[in-house]
Amino acid sequence: MQRPPRSRWQIQTVPQLLTMAVAVRLAVDTATQLFGPFLSIFARGLGMDMIALGRMASLRSAIGVAAPLFGTAADRMGYRPVLRLALALAGLGMWLIPLSPGRPWLLALGMLCTGAGLSGFVPTLQAYVSAQLPYANRARGLGILEYAWALSGILGLSAMGWLIQRHGWPAPFWTLGGSLLLGAWLFGLLPPAARPGARSTRKKPLRFGYPELVRFLTFPRNGPVVYANIAVTAWLFFAQVHILLVHGSWLEREYGLQPQALGLVALLQGLADLVGSGTASLVVDRVGKRRAVMAGTAAITLTYFALPFLNTGLVPAVISLLLTRVAFEFIVVSNLTLLSEHVPTARGKVMSLNAAFVLLAITLTGITGPWAYTHFGVWGLGPVSGVSGLIALAILAWKVTEPRPSSP
Repeated sequence: MQRPPRSRWQIQTVPQLLTMAVAVRLAVDTATQLFGPFLSIFARGLGMDMIALGRMASLRSAIGVAAPLFGTAADRMGYRPVLRLALALAGLGMWLIPLSPGRPWLLALGMLCTGAGLSGFVPTLQAYVSAQLPYANRARGLGILEYAWALSGILGLSAMGWLIQRHGWPAPFWTLGGSLLLGAWLFGLLPPAARPGARSTRKKPLRFGYPELVRFLTFPRNGPVVYANIAVTAWLFFAQVHILLVHGSWLEREYGLQPQALGLVALLQGLADLVGSGTASLVVDRVGKRRAVMAGTAAITLTYFALPFLNTGLVPAVISLLLTRVAFEFIVVSNLTLLSEHVPTARGKVMSLNAAFVLLAITLTGITGPWAYTHFGVWGLGPVSGVSGLIALAILAWKVTEPRPSSP
């Protein structure tokens, strides 16, 4: 494995690296979740209705299928340049949105830039952090990185609500856009990451066609295991978001929760995410990554099947949701660690392909979740997610193996 020479500065800055990564990703994850709680406010500010803005916001998700292009570029050029490009693109996109009232084309451009940058940044950052850490300790680092998702729900969105109340609806876009651009500069200070197995620095010309597509989707080794692991991720994300997409409507319709109470539930869910990622960062490296994914998947699957039976009151219903959040975050960290080591020479492509399949799974839940709850209530949520969890568990047992770590 070829790697840049270690320097004293690089060895001593791993904690600082993770601190900076969590801080920047906090801004990224807050931007990712921004439209959920404030969609109607932004729609009024932009002079459009919620449905129209929702369709515009869907462009952010749709462009996420381009994430593998960022991963492939990172494997060729190095992680840092691609990370900085993704942050700069997302930051500029955020700044375009408040400039777009009366100009739908500018709003669409802002959404596309933001979506491309955000979707390309997270898997590339996961690959970069994975390249900096030995496999034996990697779950701890990726678990710490996932703290940002929980903190964005606990702190980030609350801060954005305060900004809107004090300074108007454009304030979050200016603030987060500036934070992302600052992050693009700060990431230039990070140490370079090793690229295992890099044989030459000679650049090959980029070509597009069927043979290139086949090569792009092919891995030098462990291809079936990689795609099995990605399938596990997609099934698990489908199972979780199938419920999460409509859990607010569930709690509002059946228990009469008002927006303030739903905000409290969101805060509790953020804390549950923090418990799940924190637990993973402490125990996964000790018990083994594949074993941790299987244990977490078994636990969350049982919880899914139990949801209709726990829907007897507000407290047990909320507790059941919190249990799924803890287990899901635990699984996410464990599974990312597995994925990061299957093909170290194409780590960026692996992580970004995983992100693209997750996006497709989440897109599908936009159809299944609301329909299932409308027609069958919670019985249309829990059992469907439980079956998805069983499929993921079967793929794990049949096809996914613990990778052998590359040389440190």
